[in-house]
Amino acid sequence: MTLMTNAIFIKRNHYIFCFNDIIIIVDFLLSYQYKYCVRADENIVFCGRRYPIYYILQPRNMNNLLIAIFALTLPFSIWCYDEKYDKIDVDKILSDDKLFTDYINCMLDKGPCEVEYSSEFKELLPEVIATSCAKCTPIQKTGLRKTVKALSVKRPDDFSQFRAKYDPKGEYEKQFAAFVVATD
Repeated sequence: MTLMTNAIFIKRNHYIFCFNDIIIIVDFLLSYQYKYCVRADENIVFCGRRYPIYYILQPRNMNNLLIAIFALTLPFSIWCYDEKYDKIDVDKILSDDKLFTDYINCMLDKGPCEVEYSSEFKELLPEVIATSCAKCTPIQKTGLRKTVKALSVKRPDDFSQFRAKYDPKGEYEKQFAAFVVATD
């Protein structure tokens, strides 16, 4: 089915759809939808009840159907960053001073963006900071936290330049700092 390309297949006839803080698991054989919420600690908890699909399709619930159809037609990349970034060895980058410097120089416009994914990171960084990595996978969040902590400890001058470039007004500083110290 072409409609399922934006869903994540989890087992036999179950698909999972993510909408911000709501996860919907659909069982197409039994025609039921399960609605779950994700808390801040990313544990999935039951916050709704089981609804038959025909209940959702009733006229009073057509908004749910329209939202689901709209969400299914959107590309998956709207909900999270590409998983290719999960494979980056952050520890290797942080332990190699030259490589770490190359990434920093790219982000701060001090040098070329020739190392792996550096130009893509540079494009994504303003959004990542503004949203406190809302679209990041758990692996990406961990990697970003390690990087920010290492940058602030090993290179405080560069860290100050990052703050000046990517958050000059300090409008994201508080929420981003809370993200960095969080453990999810």
